[in-house]
Amino acid sequence: MKKLFGFLLIFLFTVGLLTNSASAQSILSPGDLNEIFFQDVELLFDGEGNQVDLGNPDVIQNRELQVGDVFMGIINAQNVDVNSSPFWQYDSIAPDAVNLSGIFAQQVTAVDAATGLVFLTNTTIFDFTLLDTTTLDISPYLNPGEMLALYVDTDKDGAFTAYNTNGTVQEDVADATDSDSGAVWLTAGVAGLDDYAYSYATLGVLLGEFSAEAYAGLSVIQNNTGFLGFELVNDAGEDLFDTFVQVAFTSEIEENNGFVQGNSPWHLASNDPAIMLPTVPEPGTVLLLGLGLLGLSVIARKKKTA
Repeated sequence: MKKLFGFLLIFLFTVGLLTNSASAQSILSPGDLNEIFFQDVELLFDGEGNQVDLGNPDVIQNRELQVGDVFMGIINAQNVDVNSSPFWQYDSIAPDAVNLSGIFAQQVTAVDAATGLVFLTNTTIFDFTLLDTTTLDISPYLNPGEMLALYVDTDKDGAFTAYNTNGTVQEDVADATDSDSGAVWLTAGVAGLDDYAYSYATLGVLLGEFSAEAYAGLSVIQNNTGFLGFELVNDAGEDLFDTFVQVAFTSEIEENNGFVQGNSPWHLASNDPAIMLPTVPEPGTVLLLGLGLLGLSVIARKKKTA
């Protein structure tokens, strides 16, 4: 009986963990289609990891995107809407605030100069050299096979790291990945047969005239969100692939105003709505699992005493 009682306590504790983990993060609403609005800034690097000076008119007007180029940047969640209603809002100063930011890198695999269609995938380059000759290694944040890593950070330990785009590139990356107090919340990449990443983008213009549209449908690689998984969703604004994926992004990319004003090193900026549909364990399913395990425990006990 003591063993059975002990197992029951363990079971109830496990159920508590499942329930608490599913509700621990207040960023997303389980069982609903969540629309996450991101802001990001980014830079362009060539196939050897050297930064392309998009701020130099001679460079940007005389260069097109090439296979091997990498767009690398940092990203911050601004707000989440559920069923067109506000659900969560970014707050950099509120006590116990929970915020979400991270890093991404996309590598060009093919370019159609006639249409401006650019296909992208997970980066194979992790070491970058900036225009000032300093270097940046993003391998502590992104693994091979990952395009995006998001970090969750709270102010409960008094060490909240605010998202910034006006330091050095290295400093801004460290802040976005919450290197002093944050933890990996989710990583995603082009991994499934239905995944995709592409853009309609061309250079050959001044930075102030640059504009691009980008789309990505990714699989979740690491999941520390507190949710068991994610239902497949379809991005209604994307029609080249029209597949169902776990995370879908749509982006509008243009010149970063902070760079123009001289207070940010990042050339490009974009707004990225993403859609996700997180799932949680059904109480009935968890209860049935627990009862089944209890039943096995009773049977095993009877066999032992027979």
